[in-house]
Amino acid sequence: MPPLATGKPPRTLLEFLIPTLPEALLAADLASEFQLAVANLPAAPAGWFECHLGAEGALPDCGLMMEPSLLATPAPVEGPPAVRRLLLRLGETWLDGLNNQASDLSMLLLEFDQPLLRKSALVPLPFFSLSPAAALDRNRHLPLVEIVLKWLGQTSFIPEVQRVLARLPAGTSLDQFGVISAREEPIVRLNLGGLEPRAMADILGSCGWPGDISSLASDLQVLVHHCQALEACLDVHPHGVGPRLGLECFGGHLAGTDIGMDLPSYLVQIGLCTPAKAQALHAWSAVLQPKGHAGSWPQDHRWSERLLAGSAVRIIRRWLNHIKLIHQDGRWCEAKAYLFFGQEWWRQRGDQGELQGGLIAPDQPGWEAAAPVR
Repeated sequence: MPPLATGKPPRTLLEFLIPTLPEALLAADLASEFQLAVANLPAAPAGWFECHLGAEGALPDCGLMMEPSLLATPAPVEGPPAVRRLLLRLGETWLDGLNNQASDLSMLLLEFDQPLLRKSALVPLPFFSLSPAAALDRNRHLPLVEIVLKWLGQTSFIPEVQRVLARLPAGTSLDQFGVISAREEPIVRLNLGGLEPRAMADILGSCGWPGDISSLASDLQVLVHHCQALEACLDVHPHGVGPRLGLECFGGHLAGTDIGMDLPSYLVQIGLCTPAKAQALHAWSAVLQPKGHAGSWPQDHRWSERLLAGSAVRIIRRWLNHIKLIHQDGRWCEAKAYLFFGQEWWRQRGDQGELQGGLIAPDQPGWEAAAPVR
């Protein structure tokens, strides 16, 4: 897809990457609409596009990722009013009781649903990632979740969240939790890792998921042959767990491991993804560098690169992080792909000259990853 004719270079990483989305995932006639919808979102070092794989002509949802510690800084918050209000309020939460458990939160994620973007209602849905590979510690993590829910005005969810987490077996991890408050009926979403696939259906049933346990167990037996790790996403209401269950499918146990093509091919077979979209997912993964993008490189990258006077180059990495399947009414009914992007610094080892070509492989001779510059 060619760059959008906006008359000026993109301000943020998100804006820069919209024209690079394959047309099968974002039709050319919708790209300008999408660009306008996100034009006022704040800059962030990483984020994602959430693409609906079974629907033709659907605009993606999108999200931004940032370190929660940034909330505690006195710097003014940029972005539309709803974003500023949320970040400022979370900043107050951070300073007023969260400091003792700050290390448990590794990432703040702000999701923007497409129906709201189309109405220019830039209301962020906040999610928090907990420190990686940490098994659920109820004595430590429950108070953390309660603090965030209280400050977001969602205290009615706390008893049900406590009940669900209390029924999880040892070894389960609470990888993310978030509040989806901008929809008709607010929910708290819990992303649960470490569940054994063969026991997952029964465990979710014991937590109150009202879906078809037998059908889920049968479908999981097939799904585990097409991915390497699974994470369950439960929608918690004040008086119970909702019927819509998300299963996030990963290509490996490490964050950022590309999921590959096996799962998209399977989704084509069962009618949840078109062949064109499956191929487009494969085309997403890449590493981009400033060379070849003259005039379109994100503006928020340029000052820091000039400051380093060519000793380091900021690259943009794109990867297919995971695919989420929705299980409801005894079957898989929807599939969504999460196309992640982030930035990394690379510096030169020795006197090797400038970068060559359009891509930088992680093991390319003469280059090494530099520590992130914040």
